[in-house]
Amino acid sequence: MPSSESRKFFAANGEREKWRPHDETTIASHESLTLRVEFLHEAKHGDNAWTIAAYELPVGERLWHATATPATPVEVMRALLNSLSTEDSWGRGSGSPVKEEDLAHASRPLDDVGWPLKVGSRLIEWTAPTADAAGLRFDTLIKQGDVLPAWTLWGGNTADNPSWAIHLSVYAPTGLIQDISFELAHGYSHIQTPVHAVGPARKRAQKPVAASPLAAMHRPPPRR
Repeated sequence: MPSSESRKFFAANGEREKWRPHDETTIASHESLTLRVEFLHEAKHGDNAWTIAAYELPVGERLWHATATPATPVEVMRALLNSLSTEDSWGRGSGSPVKEEDLAHASRPLDDVGWPLKVGSRLIEWTAPTADAAGLRFDTLIKQGDVLPAWTLWGGNTADNPSWAIHLSVYAPTGLIQDISFELAHGYSHIQTPVHAVGPARKRAQKPVAASPLAAMHRPPPRR
């Protein structure tokens, strides 16, 4: 993401204290000291350009964290950063497992435009039905504190070796993931339904989910 976009974000968020511990990094901390955003100006391939973390208290337990690679599209990254300004940026809190409703909430924009769902023994994935590869992946085996991400939004090439990716820990806010999914759905998918509401995806009317990905993973085999 260009440095000009990062400057716009930091300039637009006056409630965040900003400083540069050295020339290549800018850090912004919410006035509550419980949400921190770090931008690496000269991030290279293999680095994380953005690192985000939310905490229960200024010196409390970390609730969730996220990273974004340097090639993450400006529009996608902007959706993430704008979503950090909403009241639910601090997430659900640790200790509560990801439920079917959380998956449905995070993936709703992708379901709305017809992205295929694949449920495996470990991974739940939505992928773009177009030549422009992109997707959302949830790893059901990742627990709080694990190094590997539970949520991955990606684009280009394949999910295992994407051109860019946003990684989020298990308790990342599903509203934030939905906002990024909305940008993915309407930037990558050609199977779009009209959107009459203005604003992030979570402001739109919500429809019931037909299938349960988590239930499908644990459904017993049919009797013969």
